[in-house]
Amino acid sequence: MTSEHSYAFGRSWHALKTVFRRALRTPRPAFKSYSIVPLNERTILFVVALFVLVFAAFIWFDDDIAHYALGHETDRTPVFYFFRVVTNIGSSGWVLLSAAILGVTISVLNIDTMPRAKRWFWVNLHGDFNFTFFTVGVTGILASFLKHMIGRARPVHLETLGHLEFDFARFEPSFASFPSGHSTTFGALCMVLFLLLPRRLWPLWLFVAVVGGGSRIMVGAHYPSDVAAGLAFGAVATFMCARWLAKRGVMFVASERVFPLRKNR
Repeated sequence: MTSEHSYAFGRSWHALKTVFRRALRTPRPAFKSYSIVPLNERTILFVVALFVLVFAAFIWFDDDIAHYALGHETDRTPVFYFFRVVTNIGSSGWVLLSAAILGVTISVLNIDTMPRAKRWFWVNLHGDFNFTFFTVGVTGILASFLKHMIGRARPVHLETLGHLEFDFARFEPSFASFPSGHSTTFGALCMVLFLLLPRRLWPLWLFVAVVGGGSRIMVGAHYPSDVAAGLAFGAVATFMCARWLAKRGVMFVASERVFPLRKNR
């Protein structure tokens, strides 16, 4: 191993230890009332509305909308091809690979010799890529485990088994419909962008999440209830992770706001 490789490996290992030390060992701030789950009227209303939405989709919408989407898939209309392109964005592979490569690249930069403002820019950016990699990766793994354990049949079995067929822990791709893994990625990624970028862009991220999740319906891969559950799971899990970090003073600022604020340095 050359001296350059040794130096790069040493900086990467130091960056990894710093992330774990700050995230796991940093004591909580003095503000004791800040919790990971905000217990207020809005939270309760959101949870109730989410359950009602998923239940209503199960009972009244899944069957009809799945038949409509499968008709577009059979006819190969321009709508189908549009959503086929959109749905590929929900694959977590490109997100994880990009975040990992960029994070490692920053970790081997010699930032010690940089001016203070520039050094903090790269440190913050390194944290952003780590946060993206962790939230998208963990939510994707959890969603994959859940949908295989739940074992809901995908729309491909709609005509033979119906839209409410479950075979728990079957671990077959055609019985892994609820929740949608791609929609989980869309929900997590859009929440990451909402938390890290200016908040005034939230309509854009909401639009991307809805269209991205809807693409899973239009290509015949999932039911509306699968998509709603996946988007909510990815977004809420990422949101709770950000609040957990904020409670420890890492990356985000702990406050009484529902959504934590990104630290500038």
